[in-house]
Amino acid sequence: MLPAEAWDSAGMTLTFGFIPLLIANVLSFVFIKAKQKFVRFLFFVPSVICFIIVVSYWTTSLV
Repeated sequence: MLPAEAWDSAGMTLTFGFIPLLIANVLSFVFIKAKQKFVRFLFFVPSVICFIIVVSYWTTSLV
């Protein structure tokens, strides 16, 4: 196994964890009914934040 820096292993863990987070947010969006439509879109806030961090990791690691 190749040695990895702490930020590299954390970035890969975050990348692998993004997929189950997105699946959980989509399922909660589909199955939980709210009175207002806008409230249902708040389920995607963690996925958007995680996606921004993952894109930041990938763009800085490829340079």
